[in-house]
Amino acid sequence: MKKTLDNLDDTKKIAEILLRKISAPKKTSATLITLSGDLGAGKTTFTQKFGESLGIKEKINSPTFVISKKYEINSKEFI
Repeated sequence: MKKTLDNLDDTKKIAEILLRKISAPKKTSATLITLSGDLGAGKTTFTQKFGESLGIKEKINSPTFVISKKYEINSKEFI
């Protein structure tokens, strides 16, 4: 899916829509989300809005240079 977003509100809305689509429990598979784009394309902003939608309170850094980062979400763990 390719989307062009014009502002932070649109970014948050798309993050919430994606979260709803992938949050159904899966017994035999996992969901992988990849982000690609030029420097300054909005990957970090999208990741931050996605994290906000999950209820993450801590600061989310750029995913570009992170191999693995754990965030606690209401007694669940997303890696």
